[in-house]
Amino acid sequence: MNHKILFWIFIILLSSSLANATNYYVCNNANDCNAKINTGWNTGSDSNNCLSKSTSCQSLGDVFSKMSAGDELIIGDGTYTGDNNKIDDDVPDGLNYNTGITGANGDYTYIHAENDHEVTLDGEGQRSLLSFLGKSNIKIEGIRFVRASNGMGITNSKYITFKTCAFHSYTNNKYGKIFGIT
Repeated sequence: MNHKILFWIFIILLSSSLANATNYYVCNNANDCNAKINTGWNTGSDSNNCLSKSTSCQSLGDVFSKMSAGDELIIGDGTYTGDNNKIDDDVPDGLNYNTGITGANGDYTYIHAENDHEVTLDGEGQRSLLSFLGKSNIKIEGIRFVRASNGMGITNSKYITFKTCAFHSYTNNKYGKIFGIT
């Protein structure tokens, strides 16, 4: 009998934590996002609420400012370039615009391509694409990171997971490595 009670308590707790998660969407070009099959993407705008494919944001930086721990970001197919299209705490003014890119108490923030390897973050040889400082509980899946400068850094962070991601064509890397983990 006690096992049944514990089971139902677990189910209630699990469903309440899942109910708090919000899905966000990014699409910088509807033609690219719908290239495989028309799945209802509209070209995003950073003034949108980012809560559906038809009201997606256009850049990663804007949607990260809306996210909370445990939320999910679905990135439409295409190539994303520019300073506002990186998963990075290292912004020039010292502000941390990626406050939503962290999980808490086992609630993972999940950032992924809608279709594996159809999303490319391109640093154009001018910027780092991924940098975490003091982050936790993050899953990143199906994204290609290309032509970043200075590699990628993960510092004082824990429970960061990458699945089916690709990292290549790094430039200006003074340390001679793709990842720096401390």
